[in-house]
Parts: sequence; C-alpha cells; structure tokens
Amino acid sequence: MAKKKITLSAVKSMKAGETLWDTDLSGFGCRCRVDGKHFMLKYSLNGRQRFYTIGKWDGSLTPDQARQEAEILRGKIRMGIDPMAEKDKQRKIPLVKDAFAKFLEHIQAKCSEKTHSEYQRLFEKLIRDKIGNYKVDAVTKSDIAALHYANRESPYQANNVLKLLSSFFSWCEEYGHRSDGLNPCRSIKKFKDKKRERFLSEVELFNLSNALKKYEIEHKFFKEQPYKKDKTEAPKESLTMPFVVAALRLLILTGARCNEILTLQWRDVDFQNRLIRLQESKTGQKTIFLSAPALQILTEIPRIANNPFVICGQKEGSHLVNIKDPWRKIRKNAGLEDVRIHDLRHNFASSGVASGHHLKIIGSLLGHADTATTERYAHLANDPLQTANEAISSRILAAMNRTTDHKNIISIK
Repeated sequence: MAKKKITLSAVKSMKAGETLWDTDLSGFGCRCRVDGKHFMLKYSLNGRQRFYTIGKWDGSLTPDQARQEAEILRGKIRMGIDPMAEKDKQRKIPLVKDAFAKFLEHIQAKCSEKTHSEYQRLFEKLIRDKIGNYKVDAVTKSDIAALHYANRESPYQANNVLKLLSSFFSWCEEYGHRSDGLNPCRSIKKFKDKKRERFLSEVELFNLSNALKKYEIEHKFFKEQPYKKDKTEAPKESLTMPFVVAALRLLILTGARCNEILTLQWRDVDFQNRLIRLQESKTGQKTIFLSAPALQILTEIPRIANNPFVICGQKEGSHLVNIKDPWRKIRKNAGLEDVRIHDLRHNFASSGVASGHHLKIIGSLLGHADTATTERYAHLANDPLQTANEAISSRILAAMNRTTDHKNIISIK
C-alpha cells in the first residue's frame, strides 16, 4: 500500500489491485479494482474499523471533490455519527411501491374489503406512476402537493389520495422508513369539496315507486334459478329483478349504505326484534332498524337454496355485486337521471329531519361514527323561532277570519 498525495495524475497512474493512501488527509484513499478506481475513507468508531466508499472515479468525481467529501465524513465521525451505518440504513429504505404493498397488508385486518380495494385502486391509478419508484424518505412535500394539484378536476378523489398518503407516510415513520415528524402531506390544504346532496320530493318518490313497479312488470322473475348447465338460461335481468327492486326499496326505507344491503346475509336479520345486526360495516358493527314496510320487503324476497345472502347474485351462493345498470334504467323512467344510489341515504336523513326528529337520532339510525357527518342536515330542520312565528300568525289570522255575531263587532271610527 503506497502513501502519496492523491491527485489526478496519481490516480491515473494506479494499477489494478493497488491501494493509495493520501498523505494530507488521514484515512482518505483510492483503491483500483477490476471495475475501476474508487475513493474511500478508512475510519474507526466504537472500536470498529470500517471502510466507506465515497464514489467511483469516472470523470464526474475528481480527487479534490472526493477529499472534500472525506473531510465532511470525518466531521460526522468526530460527532459520533457512523457514515456506514447511515448508508446501510439508507440502503434498506424501500421504494414507495414496495412499502405501500406492505402497508396494505398491515391495514387489511383494520379496514373493510371495499376500503382496502379502494386504496389499491387509488395507488395503481393515481400514485404509482408519480412517486412509486421514489425511496420512501426521498418523497418531499412538493411531490405530494404536485400530485394533489394534478387531480384538481376531481377534488373529492384528490383529497382521498392526500388522506391515504398521509396515513401511509405516518405508517412509514412508525416503521422507521422515514424520520419522525416529517410526513410530506402535512399542512397541504385540501380542495374545497362541494357536497352534493340530492333530496327527493313527494312527487319524485311517487314517480320512483312507479318506475320500480314498471321494472318488475317488464322483467318477469324465473323462480327456478338456472345455476346448473343443464337448465335453460333465463335473461340476466329476470334472474336478478326481485333482488334489485328489493335492494332499492330497502335503501329507500332504511337509509343503509348500498354495500350493507348488497352483502346482507339472512343470519343478520332479526325478524322478531325488527333489526339487522351487521357484524361489519364502514363504521364497524352496526344495527339497522326495520320499519314495518322494510320488514314486509324482507319477508317477500325469494330465498334461494344454499345461498346465505338476502340480495342474491347470478352465481350460486353469491350476492348481487352491482345494481348501477338497472338503477340507471329505473331512474330514467322516473325522470330522476341526476339521482345517485347514495342520494337515497341522504333522502332518508332529510325526511327524518323534516319530520322533526333530532339530529342525534338520525345519526344513530344512519350509523354515523362522527356527529359532524350528521350536522350537514341541520339546515333542513325547522327553525323553532320560525315555527313559533308561524303558529302565532296562524292563530291570529284564524281569529281574524272567524265568523262572529255582528252584534259583538265594535265599530271603529
């Protein structure tokens, strides 16, 4: 091993297998390997000798630049920082796409299957191509802000992406992939999301009821479900018609979420106590109360042998997965093409508030985990002052219009 000041000419003259140590900076050296010449720093920390590779001499890194880097590293070592340990840690930090796969595995037991699938969809569609190949600790606030802004045309979806990434990077901090308190999503403002709440008038509800009846008539139900290949297959809508109609009527009368009704099993229906007891929902375990009309719908739904689901699908033992296509036909016939399935839940809530029921009661019926979610319907409640004013005015007007004995009328001059 030769000792000599490491200069450009000294490096150029090095032969394979030779190691040159710098005479000006202790521990700074250059080693000529089969794949090229590499600058390094030899140091000892906590009784352990280590060799740190600074970089390869390939035209982009000069001896002087390598010496400056070695001086910076020696400064860290004097402070008790181990450059090799830092490099090893950095090497182990995963790419965003790999860490996200682990994140999904971690949260699988803590969220519903639908939520888990939605997280996967958002990542594949909007996140992977943008930051998927970044190291987890290399993602900056500006990266997240740019990703969020890129989806500004769909503010609701953009905000969901921001929320998902915030949870993901918090998880990364927890598992040591990023330093604590450096979540890149922090303080990025969400887009203002215009809540779209569509409520149905009495006339619209009447039209919807007629459209459901029309759909029933148009699609005659085959009681013999043709699951077996040796049976003649019936039209798709004839197989699912009673379940589609029942699902929509239950959504109208219970305010339940669509997936809660589609995945409902007979074991969860308590006819005696007029309840549905869901073991899992968006907010955990949930009780759905059944009115007499809702209970009647459940008693009239055809039961298919060996199928545990209330709303049966075409495949044996399955539930109906999607009712959007028939819903489009039904709402078109009802003249309600701007009404979404989820609006039926909003309509249930608005009807309850308009009937004078307390928001807390409405929230309990809907299974809201957060009271703030129910507060959105507060503006629909009758103002008590306005109600009192109407009652007083009506009483006065009634007195003024009452037919009285003309003898008792006081003449006003």
